[in-house]
Amino acid sequence: MAAGEKTVLITGAARGIGLATVRRFLDEGWNVVGIDNRGDELLQAFADLKSNRARPLVCDVAYPDQVTDNVAQAVTLFGGLNALVNNAGIADFAAAADHDYALWRQVMATNLDGPFLMTQAIVPHLRQQGGGAIVNITS
Repeated sequence: MAAGEKTVLITGAARGIGLATVRRFLDEGWNVVGIDNRGDELLQAFADLKSNRARPLVCDVAYPDQVTDNVAQAVTLFGGLNALVNNAGIADFAAAADHDYALWRQVMATNLDGPFLMTQAIVPHLRQQGGGAIVNITS
């Protein structure tokens, strides 16, 4: 990373709050790595940004191996990481009685395990940079 450059990794970056956060960081001059499990949507959103400071990576934050691999790729893309925004989440508003266990596990794996796994994977890289920030957006 060049002196003065900063890089953020944002989960759930294909749309909504995540994509708006990507745009805000780009406006502030940051390099941005965005990850999402909606590959086609993510790639299109990042193509539409038309920025050489924005890179998409397809990843499902519920899977430890994907998280580890994608954080390593993110570090390589811009030479380090300074911040993480845990934004990926599943919002399902059905009554508990209408949920099956598989959906429950998917929501918990994304909304709870995901931020844990992302934080665990990025902390060594933030330490290497001399510190950083982690923001958790939850539902």
